[in-house]
Amino acid sequence: MDQFAAALVEASHPGTPPERLRELLTDPALLQRIPESQRFAIAANPGLTEDALRLLSSGSSLRLRQLISLRHDLSEEFLLTLADQGVDVDRLLRARSAGAALWCKAVQVRHQSLPSQNQIFLSRERDLPKEALRLLEQEPDEEVAQSLRWRQESPLEQQIPQIEYSGAVQGRASGTDNEDRCATFHNQTVGLFVVADGLSGAAHTGHIAAEKSCQTLMEELAKVHGPLHAQDFFHHSFYKAFHEIARSVHHSHDFSQYFHGHWFDTNGVAASVAALLLQGRCATIAHIGDCRVYLQRGGQLVALTRDHNLLWYAAKSGQSLPSGVMANAHKILVRVLGYDGVGATPTLTRVEVRSGDRLLLASDGVHGTLSEQKLSEIVQNHSVRDAVRQLMKASQQAGGTDDLEAVVVAVL
Repeated sequence: MDQFAAALVEASHPGTPPERLRELLTDPALLQRIPESQRFAIAANPGLTEDALRLLSSGSSLRLRQLISLRHDLSEEFLLTLADQGVDVDRLLRARSAGAALWCKAVQVRHQSLPSQNQIFLSRERDLPKEALRLLEQEPDEEVAQSLRWRQESPLEQQIPQIEYSGAVQGRASGTDNEDRCATFHNQTVGLFVVADGLSGAAHTGHIAAEKSCQTLMEELAKVHGPLHAQDFFHHSFYKAFHEIARSVHHSHDFSQYFHGHWFDTNGVAASVAALLLQGRCATIAHIGDCRVYLQRGGQLVALTRDHNLLWYAAKSGQSLPSGVMANAHKILVRVLGYDGVGATPTLTRVEVRSGDRLLLASDGVHGTLSEQKLSEIVQNHSVRDAVRQLMKASQQAGGTDDLEAVVVAVL
């Protein structure tokens, strides 16, 4: 074993004294020769000092810096450095040393794909210092303002009205794997209804994203005992679902053992999700992507959600799209449950339901094939179970080639 190999073994051993680790990692020649996979093992050594971690993170991949960010003993100064280096700020805020400076840094950091996403995410965080709150209050985004208002509300526990519901998924006619999922639940004080359309990445595992979305929402609801704050519930559940998706699809064995349930890369796998939480007569809708929620009332069908596509983004950001992309702008999604944790923040909408209302949750395989007039006719003129069956049948007859899923909820 040469001197370099021996030094690597010593640096990755948990029993190595901190001063020896620092000595090894301050050797420029040694540091440059350490391969990425070995750096993960060294970074996981609990005896590594912060000075050594700084050296180790210099010039390393974002994934390694994300692993380093999971340590609980980092100073706020180092956390700020990691934030400047592109580490997910929302993860850094979980550190014990995170103070007002890091929160203000988080508010000022802009999300790469959609400038307001970071602010929306932070506006739903409960432990928000006053300094960061003041910065967010100056943010003109409507979702941020809504989130700040809703943060002040008390959890709700009221008996829900009598309801009937039904849901189903059906694979596309081509016979490929069905990547859509749905889930339903209700008791005396809460109802939760979810549709999730899996989007495959490089590994063609979109069904995992859909399954984890539905499963995580249902599991988190089962943990709630007593009054429930809808915004907190969706904020936490969607963020956790992102990490569950990433953990389930990742195949890199170089560093998977070190992440302990916190993951940062979904390998291109994602899901479009729409969820309806019913508390009393208050229905809170959380959606991300192009799964939709409709309200059928008084003979009219109204869309309660707007697809997170390129057209939506252009309108939200005040930008005009080139004529060459307009034809397909409705197909290009800019927000889905996947790719990063901050981007897992859903848009939230509320509606007060009345007796006679019907709510339809549908994937784009259904609403992208049938007109709103046809959707309205089916939802209004059939029992909830027959309505779901007719939606599947009509979508296939209309030539739909995508997976199909729908949930219909009737308020009696």
